[in-house]
Amino acid sequence: MPYFIGITGGSGSWKTLFSSKLKLFLLDTNTNTNTNNKVFILNMDTFYKGISQYNSTQLLNLKQKKLNYDDPELIDIDGLIKFLEKKTSQLPTYDFSKYDRTDKTTTVNLNEYDYIIIEGIFALYFDKLLNIYDITIFIDANDNIRKKRRIQRNIKSRIGPNGFTTVEFEEEYYNKFVIDSYKKYIERTKQNADFVINGTKSFHHNDYDYNQIY
Repeated sequence: MPYFIGITGGSGSWKTLFSSKLKLFLLDTNTNTNTNNKVFILNMDTFYKGISQYNSTQLLNLKQKKLNYDDPELIDIDGLIKFLEKKTSQLPTYDFSKYDRTDKTTTVNLNEYDYIIIEGIFALYFDKLLNIYDITIFIDANDNIRKKRRIQRNIKSRIGPNGFTTVEFEEEYYNKFVIDSYKKYIERTKQNADFVINGTKSFHHNDYDYNQIY
């Protein structure tokens, strides 16, 4: 039976980076066997709803370019739970250049893994997920740091349907949606965390003792 780890924090808190460092630690940590652990990281962005799954309000907001992607209603939580409960082995693919799912799926057998890390801004938001986790972690970082990191990331990797993005667009979106969503949905999930970790420092260096959460 895999050991489930939930990792959350605001956008730009470096959840993904922390998850990758935790994975490296777990890979080198032996279980009761003589083999290395197998670790799978599931980014919840994979389970953003495709446009075909939007309700009428979401479709209207999309058309008017007012859709808030930092809203838990955009997460296909039923599809995610179905995958985690191994009722399907097909992992969807979300394309940020189209803001939509593609037809491509990936077959993943969760039974092959010792640890499943689920990371995303809503990883500790849904009760259905909280019932699955063995341990939960909140990465805490202040708004200024998270905003700077998010904009830098999106400029490099999330170009959107227009084929590009700009600092001005990213700042406007952050101020319009991300700040309020963090306060409304994400910040309060800190109370669901077994560990709250300082996300203002870098995890690039091996300067964090992962043994304290192992």
